[in-house]
Amino acid sequence: MAFCSVYEQTSELSQSEIEIRHFFKHLITTLCQQKWKIIDQISEWSKTLIRQIQDHVNDQRTHLEQVYEHKVSYLDSIRDQFLSRALIFEQHNDTEQMQQLINQCNTLKSDIALLVYIERPITSIQLLTEEHLLQSYQQPCIERRTVDEECQTENTDFNSKLINTISVTQSPPVTQSESSRTIHEILMEKCPLCYMIFPNKMNADDRNLHINEHYRDD
Repeated sequence: MAFCSVYEQTSELSQSEIEIRHFFKHLITTLCQQKWKIIDQISEWSKTLIRQIQDHVNDQRTHLEQVYEHKVSYLDSIRDQFLSRALIFEQHNDTEQMQQLINQCNTLKSDIALLVYIERPITSIQLLTEEHLLQSYQQPCIERRTVDEECQTENTDFNSKLINTISVTQSPPVTQSESSRTIHEILMEKCPLCYMIFPNKMNADDRNLHINEHYRDD
């Protein structure tokens, strides 16, 4: 808080003049102290709001990193399954199936997330002078509370323009059972040679073994 002081020359003044001057000096000093108290409260509100925004930004960035790592892990798994299929087709010189597999690779797409702007209510502060308070008494339908009470002042226009909070919106985590039907069908849903639908209990190795058996039969 800044130092508040009022200097006056009191020499050659009557006692009544000194008392009156002292009284107004005290009022001015009190006003100065109130001013700096309110400045401190405004600054603290600003720091709190900035800290909340930064915390939200950090949370969203952490969430985005987690989504990215999950997507990359999923694509690594898809790649390995494609490579297993390609190896089988290459060993048997099946160029037709190999070309189909390459074409299917080219159709794969992956989006990480979307950014949307969401308006959220924010506790704001606004200076209320004595004139404002008198007006509020004349309009009882408008609720106003002082800064000292640390309550929200209704000011919708200010709130809506102050900040738009950034939030990351994403689809649910992708697993093999929840992935898009196109990717699932491309990978392991059915045999590309006999079109038999693989049971869910068959793992990737068993399904590749089944495909390999067709070439041995030939």
